[in-house]
Amino acid sequence: MLSKELTTTVALLLINLTVCPYLTPQYLDFSIGRYSLYSPSLTIIFKKGYGLRLLVCASPEVKPGFYLDKEGRIIAFKPMLLQVGDWYRLSLVKEGNLVKVSLTALNDTWIATRIDYLPTFYKQGIAFGKKSIYFTGTSILIKLSLSKEVINYNADPIPNKLKDEGYFHLGDLDYYNGSLYIPVEREGYERPAVIAIYDTDELKMVSYFYTPQDHMPWLAVDGEGLIYTSEYSPVSEILVYNVRNLKAGSYIKPVKSIKLNRTLGGVQGGAFYRGRLYLSVMDGWIYEVDLSTGTVRRLFKLPDFYEMEGMDVYELADGTLYHVLINTNLNRNLVYHLTKLTKGQRLALFTIKGEVGEIVSIIKPPWVNSTLRS
Repeated sequence: MLSKELTTTVALLLINLTVCPYLTPQYLDFSIGRYSLYSPSLTIIFKKGYGLRLLVCASPEVKPGFYLDKEGRIIAFKPMLLQVGDWYRLSLVKEGNLVKVSLTALNDTWIATRIDYLPTFYKQGIAFGKKSIYFTGTSILIKLSLSKEVINYNADPIPNKLKDEGYFHLGDLDYYNGSLYIPVEREGYERPAVIAIYDTDELKMVSYFYTPQDHMPWLAVDGEGLIYTSEYSPVSEILVYNVRNLKAGSYIKPVKSIKLNRTLGGVQGGAFYRGRLYLSVMDGWIYEVDLSTGTVRRLFKLPDFYEMEGMDVYELADGTLYHVLINTNLNRNLVYHLTKLTKGQRLALFTIKGEVGEIVSIIKPPWVNSTLRS
């Protein structure tokens, strides 16, 4: 895949444009057809040595976003992962001796305005609660502050009794009413998968329940305390459990199942928000599920070069709402923090003091559509 990427990069289309200096605003409407691993999706070169580059890339080695260059040196960076297939407007407006650069959504869209880079053992699940962030690795449970400082961790979160029974794998977790709910799977992914409850301070298991599932890669708890989960793949139904007032070690069955109107392959994470269930799936899409009807719809897509993992939907002070963990199987993993932009909503990117000069050229690969307007 990398060699194909580099080949495509060499085959960039160079479009030479002659336009007037910025006496009037200049607008570039564009849409990105697909994500790349490394290469820029759009480069604008100005006469007075400035360059503006957009990277919509997936590799943890290259940060996606807008880069502002001066004579080949990066002088400003705005982290951002745009949504493929959606349309945006890049505006350059001269105000006195300043040039202001901004981005406007031309349709409703979801963008990652923050991307966290994490050690590789942060690889299974993510949940917010009690002013903290909780992560699961395969066999580790970690508690962080909202500023990402480690508060506590448990590197041996599965009790010996369950380890002796072959349990080794934590999945995507959820926070509910002061506790953590975590799915635990056995070697060979054979039933019975376990629903476990952990305390949020010492991060130790306080109760667990056996289920009839083979796989249980994720779970999510609704406002009533009911637990929703599924098999890994294929997924045509959501299973619902009630563990309230049950003895630890009990064997339980779903209290109901919800048939979906489409089958999903490779469900890795789930979370509730305002009565809707959201799922992260190996095809790179985040899906929204209406549990009253079983209707599934695509919400937004992330790069699918790597393994989609757990997710949460939680409003943070920076405006981000959707938080999706990616396992790259490389030197570090990613968390995309996304927000929704409605049509016409604008984000400020850069303010440049002085003249940038006219646009000399726009460089873009074949999968980028664009129109320059004035």
